[in-house]
Amino acid sequence: MPLIQWSEKYSVNDINIDNQHKEIIRIINLLYDTQVAGTREEYMENILNSLLDYTKYHFKYEEDLMTKRGYVEIDTHKKEHQNLLDSTLNFKRLLKNKNNIKFIDLMSFLERWLIYHITESDKEFSDFLKNKE
Repeated sequence: MPLIQWSEKYSVNDINIDNQHKEIIRIINLLYDTQVAGTREEYMENILNSLLDYTKYHFKYEEDLMTKRGYVEIDTHKKEHQNLLDSTLNFKRLLKNKNNIKFIDLMSFLERWLIYHITESDKEFSDFLKNKE
């Protein structure tokens, strides 16, 4: 069973952003599944790299759209994006250095961060875009 299940309540009414969110969810679920299956740490590190790479792509897409549309809360939104990247990189470093990390902490953080970010911050941006039309 996936850790995060896509729901229409997560939709921000932009097909590109929704599809990107679905891909981030897919990668997080893959990471979760590899841990549950007891997969080697090297494979998990590769998935974390994929998550970081795709998330950077997604954040750039959102931030470029925010700049283009004149979104006034862009700096706050960028800080949230950076928080996810920094925290995920920290978990990756801990994993690579074989520190005693609790994988559940990483998964819990990713799940909480993503759901909050989509349902609060991204929805706020979506509302801003609707009002600009």
